Amino acid sequence: MVKNNKKTSALQLLFRACQGLPIGEMNMLLQQSLSFTEQLEEIAQLVLEHKVSKLRGRGLEYIAQPDVPSAGD
Repeated sequence: MVKNNKKTSALQLLFRACQGLPIGEMNMLLQQSLSFTEQLEEIAQLVLEHKVSKLRGRGLEYIAQPDVPSAGD
């Protein structure tokens, strides 16, 4: 059961990393990533790094969500 939860979590990370990318770009990134690793977490990280680099190239800065579940409640 723990293995399925980990896989589901990794898939969610990958889906989130791919959000906003055109399908052709996703296909290219996933094919390139598979030549480096087959681990879903690592593929998601490579896709996210690509998106951050793409944003920086357009003069935008990516700021990740904080690791804190909630602040000031």
